[in-house]
Amino acid sequence: SGACIDCPAGLTCVSDDGNGISATQPCPTGHYCPLATAAQKCPVGRYRSETGGKTVESCDLCPAGKYCESEGHVGAPFSPCSAGFFCGAGSSVANPVQCGA
Repeated sequence: SGACIDCPAGLTCVSDDGNGISATQPCPTGHYCPLATAAQKCPVGRYRSETGGKTVESCDLCPAGKYCESEGHVGAPFSPCSAGFFCGAGSSVANPVQCGA
């Protein structure tokens, strides 16, 4: 019998019968796939527009002036911040910092 093999980082794996990997696919957009772990959604305030993410750092910060309010965001279009508020990179809400405050 062969040794079990962990699913490589950046990939999702399908097991044939629980004893081996029968197929791999790049980790989907909006997600990252650590070694031997199922796909994880990018957290709020981050996005991933390409496949193959390996770590949470593979998920980019939402651009300044925009926000990413949901997990698993895949990129554009981004939601603009509310008028009178500033959204720094990685914002997850439309009104994090009021201008002039």
